[in-house]
Amino acid sequence: VDGKDLCSVLAKVKRIPPRIAGLIALQVSRGLEEIHARGIVHRDLKPANILIGKGGEVKLADFGIALDSKGPALTQTGHALGTPPYMSPEQLIGARADYRTDHFSLGLVLYEMLAGQRPFAERDPEEDALLHRIEQGRYPPLRRFVRTPRFLRRITRTCLRAKAKSRFASTSDLRRMLERNVGAPSPADCRDEIAAWLWDQKVFRARKGRTVRQPGVRPVPRRRPIRRVAAAAVLVLALAGALLVGAGRQWPELSLSEIGEKQLASLLKSGE
Repeated sequence: VDGKDLCSVLAKVKRIPPRIAGLIALQVSRGLEEIHARGIVHRDLKPANILIGKGGEVKLADFGIALDSKGPALTQTGHALGTPPYMSPEQLIGARADYRTDHFSLGLVLYEMLAGQRPFAERDPEEDALLHRIEQGRYPPLRRFVRTPRFLRRITRTCLRAKAKSRFASTSDLRRMLERNVGAPSPADCRDEIAAWLWDQKVFRARKGRTVRQPGVRPVPRRRPIRRVAAAAVLVLALAGALLVGAGRQWPELSLSEIGEKQLASLLKSGE
């Protein structure tokens, strides 16, 4: 991917506006929906594993510890696997993960994009202390850092619920809620808007001597000169009028479809 990971983007801009954060989360949810439909759980969703291209495309990366939800567990019960600050409670205690584990991680990523920091800060490096704060839902509300649309706060809260059964019932539900509230943009529209913002923030820069098409600006289709179109329209109308007048005067009982080529040529030659 010709671009940067989301971790590098956050290091550059600190916080991402709610609109752009919502679009990035939407693209991530679309990716998760695809892999979940194939029975795969990512298990290590974090900013460093979300790649954003210069054209605004959003990609999920690093499936090194991805889990086939229909197959045997890759780790023994009681053994955690993942990146602690982005792990769900079930991951931290080594329980079996499913698609809702990725929902929790997406909630962590969305919170960080909006607030500029993780919800469960690393004040306590020990996993037991981290797990306790996650289970208690002890994290600063988003409104403390930035004005955030209600739907983004709701999505974040739902994703970050300690009990997996209290999160979204499916990734499709999560994706649909994001789509509904950001205007249901197509993937192409998402890419254009994300890219335009990233280039405006100078996250990406063009190399010297290299021309880069500005994102979000689509080529305008070529149009025919107005004079040509107008002249053609006048000619068509004049011919149609001549045919109607001629047909009514010389062949009153004939329809236009019954006028032969010779008669039509005769009309045009006489100027009628």
